[in-house]
Amino acid sequence: MIFQGPTDNMTAELPALPTTGPLEWWHRLMGVIRMKVKRGQGIRVGVTDTGCGPHQCLSHVTDAGAFIDGQVLPGQGADVDSHGSHVCGIVAARPQSTGQYSGISPGVRLYSARVFPPGRGANQGDIANAIDALSKTHEVDLINMSLGSPQASQIERDAIQDALERGTLCVCAAANSNGPVEYPAAFPECVAVSALGLLGWGPSGSIAASRVPQSADRFGNENLYLANFSCFGPEIDCAAPGVGIISTVPARFGLQAPYASMDGTSMASPVACGTLAALLGASSEYKAMPRNQSRAEKARSIMRDVCRDIGLKSVYQGRGVPKIG
Repeated sequence: MIFQGPTDNMTAELPALPTTGPLEWWHRLMGVIRMKVKRGQGIRVGVTDTGCGPHQCLSHVTDAGAFIDGQVLPGQGADVDSHGSHVCGIVAARPQSTGQYSGISPGVRLYSARVFPPGRGANQGDIANAIDALSKTHEVDLINMSLGSPQASQIERDAIQDALERGTLCVCAAANSNGPVEYPAAFPECVAVSALGLLGWGPSGSIAASRVPQSADRFGNENLYLANFSCFGPEIDCAAPGVGIISTVPARFGLQAPYASMDGTSMASPVACGTLAALLGASSEYKAMPRNQSRAEKARSIMRDVCRDIGLKSVYQGRGVPKIG
């Protein structure tokens, strides 16, 4: 929530998050209309982020270790922030009780690689090493990368290209500077995802409610809009929900299974990644292909073929919103 001009001894009323799970608007927009624990089964997804868990709805996630300052640290992939757990939950959280939110594809095998040390950013060498490990060792089909920089990294691009040749496609957040698409999303080897919001979602005064754009051309059909922070440009492949997304965060401060609302293309990317995982899981043709670049390009083609126009310019939405079914 946002409070302007706060004063001493002021009481701030913070409404509780809704507990309307397992599904909400971001699921339904992608074609998820009922909870299916096996959705995405047979597909492997990697996440490079701040780590994962602990959280009861993420207990199935494989800890691929931490990749920090050139070292590989097995078993040290617990979340040092909350961002990575949120991203992992968007892809594949498995609800354990009523009201908890599901991932888009809870049936995938999810591998989390921590590339952020506590309190500081990730470096390009560590990100590249994590991509290599996820693609080589764990043979993931997709890697979600909810991270970015205005500066291109040849080391990262080489790792992304090598992964592509092994059959691994990287799905990336476009970034949140309301400007040109950042890297690695801007690399042509990747799938770049912009962020959408839904008018009326989020209580008045909430951060989510403040993400509405000023430009008329950023409003589309179905009460959808391009979030006012989302990067955009000709590199955008698709758009996905990224405003007011409720997902898992680590169990801390006496909370056993906490959830939080976050905004960003960091949230839109795993929504799109989870959606693509569901589509791939339903494709016997894709799963029968050898792990090479043709397989990765087939995944890209499958996503593009199911995108639907929501009335925005292509620089904002790419081909549109991918939809299951």
